[in-house]
Amino acid sequence: MAGISEDPQGPALRLVLAAAVILIVLRDSLLEDPNRLLCAAVASVLVVEWVGCGRRWYAWLCGSGLAKYCAATRRAFPCDRRGFGDDHDRLWGCVPVPAVPVAGMDALLFCIAAPLFLCPQSQIARVLAAGAAHVYVTNLQTHKTGGQHGILVLHVLALQALRSEGEGALCLLCTRAVVLSLYFGAALSKLKVSGPRWCDGGTLQKELFESTFLVPGAPWQLRATRAVARDRALCRVASTATVAVEFFAPLLMLMFPGFPFEWLYVPVHVAIYVLMGVDFVTWWVPVLLLLGLFAREPPPASLSSSPAMPLYALVQLVISLASADLRGVKCFPFTCCPMFCDRKELFGEGGGTWTLTDAPLPGLLTPWYPPSYIQGKFTASELPRLPYRYASFSFGAGDALALTRLRPKRERPRDGHETFANFEVTGCLRDRLRDGAAFVRRGDAGWAWDRGRMDELLAHQSAIQDAMRAACAGEDADAVRPPPSNPGG
Repeated sequence: MAGISEDPQGPALRLVLAAAVILIVLRDSLLEDPNRLLCAAVASVLVVEWVGCGRRWYAWLCGSGLAKYCAATRRAFPCDRRGFGDDHDRLWGCVPVPAVPVAGMDALLFCIAAPLFLCPQSQIARVLAAGAAHVYVTNLQTHKTGGQHGILVLHVLALQALRSEGEGALCLLCTRAVVLSLYFGAALSKLKVSGPRWCDGGTLQKELFESTFLVPGAPWQLRATRAVARDRALCRVASTATVAVEFFAPLLMLMFPGFPFEWLYVPVHVAIYVLMGVDFVTWWVPVLLLLGLFAREPPPASLSSSPAMPLYALVQLVISLASADLRGVKCFPFTCCPMFCDRKELFGEGGGTWTLTDAPLPGLLTPWYPPSYIQGKFTASELPRLPYRYASFSFGAGDALALTRLRPKRERPRDGHETFANFEVTGCLRDRLRDGAAFVRRGDAGWAWDRGRMDELLAHQSAIQDAMRAACAGEDADAVRPPPSNPGG
């Protein structure tokens, strides 16, 4: 299989490079105009990420031959092809967007960066940048959560396009309101769908456990993820704190508009990257830092300005409130709801689906997702085209195998397990998967709080990953030993 090299930067280096670009562009007028600095930050992040890793990934995407990414104009509703991400996110989804080749993406990025770098004072230039960003970002989305990365950038540029002369303070205030409404909607969806019990840590614990299957990451990241996943009490504290910050910060902004509430979300995104490999850091953290830096009490004169930007913020808030419970319903355009709103448990739910891959890419390279994370969009004949090995294993009452959803309906095997892969699954790997599934199905919700049981589950997971590596390398399957069994289990 043709491989794709690992992301050469990572979010920390990307942010350093973006900061260097900002310093070169703005030089002596860095803090003179907050809106100009915000525009330059957005443009710098997009340029650095595209040049550093995005262009290479997108070129593979366009030449992969996968039907999901075929280069054809698609209708906005419904659409699950490149140009609109999965069927979950449509951004400005009422406007059809064509699938753009690599050279076209280069041109679009130029139309975004040049106006924002050279003439951000011109409203016409900002409108051009916002329109180009619409087409650019929607072409990058390859997964249903992909739109969540681009949403913030598009909100910022949309409000900048609406800004007229003398409305800089109002633009920053409305941008803060829109950003906080995204988090408020995420908290509201959790509380509306699952209630306060969502904060007991079950969802976070299960997401962390499954991410260690999918996200290669650095060894220290894997150790950190497992350390948190085994400690249900720690997951409970982290879940409660996250919902509290998402829910209360937007409300407190109404009373204390000069406080930098946006900074409270920075450690959340850093933790998500460290523990799950999901990089919201590159696109979101610069905007959050700058909005918090320039948080001010709104001047009275700004409230009597054009109603376009306040109306935009109000519409986003209404969308967040209306989309709090979207089980079985398509998301509204341009919103982050729902966000992991279903309460989950590692044990006692009857089954699940585990995805394994030897992809060298970091977990979810923003926003160029490894196809291994995209559920239900490939057929068996397309699997060999993936640039890495992929295996999906479902058991019990879990969803049907991810990659079989486009195939003719068929019954699950009698033993309740299905394995779908683009490499030869050895008997050892299959046995280790079944051992782990049997352990999960045998447990109850109380096992998640028992560190001994969690250690045993993580031992099963390590054995599965060892067997996966051995199968990919063609090694002797007998060299991989099963984890020690718990006599009382």
